[in-house]
Amino acid sequence: MPSSEFEHKHLLKLADRQKDNHLYWVMLGWTAPTPQAALSFFKKAWELKPGDAVILDGIQWAVEEILKKTVHLDPGEVTGFLQGLDAGLVFKPEDALAQTMPLSVEEMITQALPMPVQQFIEETRLMEAEAEEPHSGWIIALAYLAGITLAEALTTVLFSPVVGLVMHGVIMIALLIQGSLFSKPPTRRMLFSLSLVPLIRLMSLSVPLTPFELVYWYLIIGMPLLLSAYVTMRLIGFDFAKIGLVNNNLPFQLLIGLTGVGLGYLEYLILRPAPLIESLTFESLWLPVIILTVYTGLLEEVIFRGLLQTTAVARLGNHAIIYVSLIFAVMHLGYQSILDFVFVFVVALLFGWIVYRQKSIVGVTIAHSLTNIFLFLVFPFFH
Repeated sequence: MPSSEFEHKHLLKLADRQKDNHLYWVMLGWTAPTPQAALSFFKKAWELKPGDAVILDGIQWAVEEILKKTVHLDPGEVTGFLQGLDAGLVFKPEDALAQTMPLSVEEMITQALPMPVQQFIEETRLMEAEAEEPHSGWIIALAYLAGITLAEALTTVLFSPVVGLVMHGVIMIALLIQGSLFSKPPTRRMLFSLSLVPLIRLMSLSVPLTPFELVYWYLIIGMPLLLSAYVTMRLIGFDFAKIGLVNNNLPFQLLIGLTGVGLGYLEYLILRPAPLIESLTFESLWLPVIILTVYTGLLEEVIFRGLLQTTAVARLGNHAIIYVSLIFAVMHLGYQSILDFVFVFVVALLFGWIVYRQKSIVGVTIAHSLTNIFLFLVFPFFH
């Protein structure tokens, strides 16, 4: 029998004889085989001596370990929440000796936390955001917006792609370093999400695309970007539901999606692009339709409305919808049209508001996809 297991069983016998001595229950907690079991012992110790700092540390450790495995929380996202609890903590009374076999994870979390798990997570993130300087987030966000705008202007308007490439690279590295080393969780999540924006331009400038037809450029650039968006989502502790890939009110989402046909026509009147395909036939259409759906509609909505808007609103407040919409419009400077810049900005505001209210990017993803499909594949053959 391992020494730690032997010590634990010996402590169980001692605690059974001196049930009112909280120290035995604390030692049982620190020698327990699992965080779930440890939590039951720490809670018994708390009943005997509420307010004890050592016991509270044990409770916090056990809860953090459970949450990390069940809801994929960063340890920093729960640190500080339980530290703020005082002697008013109330737990369900129970016989810890009867719990040598751990309860289920769900039961342990339910009994350990003063609120449901999801509410605990949301309130913890809200407290973290409030703990940061309210104006510092906007200063950081606007500084990066200025840098991205300048880099994009150099790249696509002033025709200095090398300088623009370097500047986008510097901005992306700065975002990752600041997010990793110098930021609390709400700002870190926003900065990591924002780092995908310069990555879009870095991919389009550095990948050799000239041997391929224009429509396949979206595929070649989009595949690594989609993977990067997924990695970022997991890195900041989000899941698909958190970025809005959920079916909320499907009829309404489909109705929103159909607006993409009209939006595509309006943008066609502004840009008058040449078609990306040679003929309007099924053989020519089916693959470009899939490419534009996945690597423009889905990809850009995941990045801008799913990741960036969600994290920016959490850090900056509702006005972040305007901020993200402006960044989205800036990334369309390459069309060199003021009218299109305004059009894209307004559409981005509309999409952002819909996502904010519906908590889903399904409708705007369909609309975005249809906009590009009709803009680049259909309407050019009718005018």
